[in-house]
Amino acid sequence: MNIITRKIKTLMRIIRDKAQGFKMQLAIKKHRKSSFPKLEILYPPSEEDLRSSWIYQSENWTKVQSRWTDRQLLNDGRSITKIDNYEVPGDDIKMDESGNLNVNVLATGDDKWVYYYLKPEEHIWRNFEWKFYVKRMSSFRELQFGFRYRDFYNRYRFRQENDRIYFDKVLNGQFQNNIRSKKFIMELNREYEYKIVCFNYYFALFIDGRVYLEVFDFEKSFKEGSIAIILWENNGKIPIQATIKEQQVHELSS
Repeated sequence: MNIITRKIKTLMRIIRDKAQGFKMQLAIKKHRKSSFPKLEILYPPSEEDLRSSWIYQSENWTKVQSRWTDRQLLNDGRSITKIDNYEVPGDDIKMDESGNLNVNVLATGDDKWVYYYLKPEEHIWRNFEWKFYVKRMSSFRELQFGFRYRDFYNRYRFRQENDRIYFDKVLNGQFQNNIRSKKFIMELNREYEYKIVCFNYYFALFIDGRVYLEVFDFEKSFKEGSIAIILWENNGKIPIQATIKEQQVHELSS
């Protein structure tokens, strides 16, 4: 490939990226609202003890132990037939009856997960607002909040890592990371109000009442689903310490 050909390809890529960015901005502007009318409360439910609503998984999750192989199976259109396992957290992971989560997992081993989700077959949500308060007490690698969650291999997510907020998509086990991102230095021991708005295929993350990141999914990958909380570290040195509390999910008017 000669220099002129490389320059033409580079120029075409820049033009294509700019066109995609402009298209994204138009879609965001079209769907953005000053406020989204709220309907019924989807979460918390009426039962007294919310701990029974959440499913906990760790790095020992049998359904995703061979996740690299599983991605290929899913990509080839095949299914994963492993029987799922359900785990009970230890004393280092506490969820109270109001659904408030307190995590203090020591750095042992190369791969530590704290993974909570609501059953997607019971929480079939489309347009909703998910608000909660989150605080990091250690600089573990990833803090993720999944929505329209179908399973480990299919979900949208906002992810905080390396002083940035990312919007990603996991589709059939393939991770489409950094679809959009923005710098965000999350201070330790400071509590933030997070609000995730999910309306049709427009998604927005608010932090302390301000819109921080917006995106529109032109592929319309996930029509509905539940929510998930994911905390991860894999260096074997940094503990996972965080709190997530006062979660509320409201249905939004279409």
